[in-house]
Amino acid sequence: MHRLAIIAGSAWVAAAALSGCSADSSAAIGYQRYTYTCCEASDIQRVWLPGDTLTLHWMVASAGTTPDVTAERITLTAVLTGPYPNVAALKAGGSPRLTLRASPIGTTDRANVNAVSSIVLPTSIPAGFYNLADTIELANGKDAGASVIQVAAGGG
Repeated sequence: MHRLAIIAGSAWVAAAALSGCSADSSAAIGYQRYTYTCCEASDIQRVWLPGDTLTLHWMVASAGTTPDVTAERITLTAVLTGPYPNVAALKAGGSPRLTLRASPIGTTDRANVNAVSSIVLPTSIPAGFYNLADTIELANGKDAGASVIQVAAGGG
C-alpha cells in the first residue's frame, strides 16, 4: 500500500510539473512589426528645380505583432519618370523621355527606422510634370503608389 501511495504521489507531482510547463509554453511571444508608406506631404507638394535633390521620407508605422521569429525583408524603391506637359498627359501614360531611380533601401518589418530615398535632379532636367512611382516590396507581394512631382525651369 505504501508503495502504491508513493507511485500515485509521484504521478501527481509529475502531472503538476508538466501542466506548469505547458501553461508557460502556451504564452505567446509577440514581435513588433512595422510597415512603410511613401512619403511626407512636404516631399511631394512643392515645386522642384533642376539641380535639387528630391528627398523622399518613408513613413514608418506599427503593423501589430507576430509570433514569427523571422523578420520579413522589405525593399523600398522610388522611380521618377517624365517629363509630361501637364497632369492629364502624365495620367494618360506614354513613353517618358527620362527615368531617374533612387537607390533601393533594404530593411525589415522589425526595423523602426525613418528611411530616406534621394534622387538628384540633373541641372539639365526639362521642366514639366513627373510621375513618382514608389514600391514597398515584401516576400509575399508588393504595394505600389504614385505621385505627381513638378519641376520648374531653372532660374539661372
